[in-house]
Amino acid sequence: MISTVSAIEIQAKNGFPIIDTLPLNLGNVARSEIDISRIQSFITDENRSQFIINGLLGNIDTVKDFIQK
Repeated sequence: MISTVSAIEIQAKNGFPIIDTLPLNLGNVARSEIDISRIQSFITDENRSQFIINGLLGNIDTVKDFIQK
């Protein structure tokens, strides 16, 4: 498990070069459709706390409704 996490972190720190090895030009398609920089910074902990806070704030009404019921 730890080696898998380390491998993912290494990929993230290097901008996910493994994506470029996908066949049929899928690497370019993936890079154009996915915000790699956000995933990269989430995995390398550059914006993980902000991502979590945004998610909590975005769902605050749902949480409030759940608690009130």
